[in-house]
Amino acid sequence: MYNKLINILIEPKSLISYFGVLPLLFIYIDIYKSHLFDVGLLKNFIIFYCLTIFTFIGAMRWDFNRKSYFLDVLCGFLPSLISSILIFFTLSGINHSLIYVYIILCFILQLIADYVYSQLKHKEKYFFLVVRLPVTLIVIFS
Repeated sequence: MYNKLINILIEPKSLISYFGVLPLLFIYIDIYKSHLFDVGLLKNFIIFYCLTIFTFIGAMRWDFNRKSYFLDVLCGFLPSLISSILIFFTLSGINHSLIYVYIILCFILQLIADYVYSQLKHKEKYFFLVVRLPVTLIVIFS
């Protein structure tokens, strides 16, 4: 069991997904330890980076090679729309704490939707359990 888990975690597509959270970890190290960059700049970067991740996760539902169902299109489009709205709010000077709460709620709702989706499509259970769930939890709690 342990060897199987290790093999799955070091599989290239899983490993690349985990590398996506490294910028967030480096930013938090800078905020709390090294202080190389302005904290305001880093907070904006965190917002924009999390929204980029949120949009890319939604984009997984897009597939131009097959006929997509309305729910697939909706789940692929909504993260882009929500991210655009939150970017506008961020640039408008809305409180960062409020934006963070909205981002966390969006990630949680997206995670729930992906869980339901993975239960309907058995091929996605691996992806959900090994990549989607851990990476999302790392982003939410970082």
